[in-house]
Amino acid sequence: MKQQAALVGESGVNMKIMSTNNSEEKQAEDFLLAAQDERTVGTLTVDGSTDTLCDAINTVFDTTTTDIAVVSFDFEGEACSEKQILTFQMDADIARLVLDDLI
Repeated sequence: MKQQAALVGESGVNMKIMSTNNSEEKQAEDFLLAAQDERTVGTLTVDGSTDTLCDAINTVFDTTTTDIAVVSFDFEGEACSEKQILTFQMDADIARLVLDDLI
C-alpha cells in the first residue's frame, strides 16, 4: 500500500495507516474519524467484527455527503452497506500455488 501511495503521491494522495492493536471498538472509532476528515477519499479496512465495523460503515454512508470509497479486506461484511467493496484472499489457493511452484 505504501508503494502504491508513493506512486500517486505526487498528485496529492496521502496515506495514513492506523493500527488498532486488535481492538474492534478502536477500529470502528478510527474508521469514523478518518471518514469525517474532509480530505479522505477512501478507506481500507482489514478484518474486523461485523458487530462494530458494520455500524461504523453504515453510519459513514448514511451521514456523509461525500462519496468515500470503503474497501474491506478479509471481512465478512455482507450485512453492511451495499456501497462497500468486499475483497478476500484465498489463503489455501495461495499456499497451493506456492507449493506447486516449489515441487
